Amino acid sequence: MEKIYVLKSQKFVKGPYSYDFLKNNGINYSDMIWHEGLADWIPAGQVEQLKDVISTHEKKEPSSLIDKLISFLR
Repeated sequence: MEKIYVLKSQKFVKGPYSYDFLKNNGINYSDMIWHEGLADWIPAGQVEQLKDVISTHEKKEPSSLIDKLISFLR
């Protein structure tokens, strides 16, 4: 898992990122990710190798417009 792509708000693909970059910058539990070997996009929280880099305060879908905006900007 060298190149990881992150899908924000089901619209914007960012990356590729390295595991070390995500470890230093974090990723949200609900961010969709893809890397070579995956058939489709999956939530970052379902990837065992990323569990230690997931932002602990973001384990649910944002509910308010401000929360969604903040989540998008991360």
